[in-house]
Amino acid sequence: MSEESSKHIFVVTDIPGKHQGIIASEDISRGALVLAEAPLIIQPGHRTNKSIATALQSVSKEDQRAYLSLWSSKSKEDSDGVFKDIFDNNCFQLGEEPRGGIFLTGSRFNHSCSPNVHRHWHAPSGKLRFYAIFDIKAGDELCIAYFNIENVTSEERQARFRKHFGCDCQCDICTLPANELQKSDARREAKAELDSVILSSYAAPRRAMQAILRILAGLKLDRVEEGITDVHYLAFQVCVAAADAQSAKIWAQRFLDSRVLMCGSEYDTRECTKLSSFIEDPRSHQAWGWGTRANLLNLTQSWQDSDSE
Repeated sequence: MSEESSKHIFVVTDIPGKHQGIIASEDISRGALVLAEAPLIIQPGHRTNKSIATALQSVSKEDQRAYLSLWSSKSKEDSDGVFKDIFDNNCFQLGEEPRGGIFLTGSRFNHSCSPNVHRHWHAPSGKLRFYAIFDIKAGDELCIAYFNIENVTSEERQARFRKHFGCDCQCDICTLPANELQKSDARREAKAELDSVILSSYAAPRRAMQAILRILAGLKLDRVEEGITDVHYLAFQVCVAAADAQSAKIWAQRFLDSRVLMCGSEYDTRECTKLSSFIEDPRSHQAWGWGTRANLLNLTQSWQDSDSE
């Protein structure tokens, strides 16, 4: 196992009701690298108990014991399928390829529907990197999102949690009072309507931008940074279609800044180059001026002002 992190910024410890988790041992700044870890073992999408057991023979006895200590829905005495069950419940996908890896420290991050850490597979180094996406106080738990949380209701999220883990999610969002949880669900459902917002943007760019700003405000309330990043790019697309260069530059820069926050300064070079070219000249985008022309700068700046509060 190979891992990097700023020394002593977190500890792995028992957490009541959660098996184990990761707690900040000092204040962690937004954008800081929390952990970079190489996989213990890698398996393809079609893996078996036997293929995993074989892969584990190549690691140390200490790492084998650490693997077996990871969460499983099966009894550790049940040799029939336990290796695969541990892998399926604790692995992370490696980029876009249909393969997964086990990370002995990274697998200790618990789930939250309002995560303060984002994970990113960095192919050049062969490591999974975890970045703080908010300022984190010493004593706070560090959590990631196990699955898409941006545009699904709490009921849908809980159903998925029960299916995979046999329990309910107990994060800060899912344990809100019923009336507050209902509002959160409505905000997340709004993001699911973004496709229709983009389609309408060609004919009504101001209305589309107003809808985007409402969605961004909702995601900000729920502290869903990963969803906010995606919407930044959609706002850029709306401005491109409306032939508003100044606003398009602002949104492209915000999207790039968000990606670097979540994926580090070594974020995909090709993607950075493409985004930088759009920041320099949004007119180079293939959809430039496809829709109704509009000046969206006032709306763009209103979000800028709100976001800096």
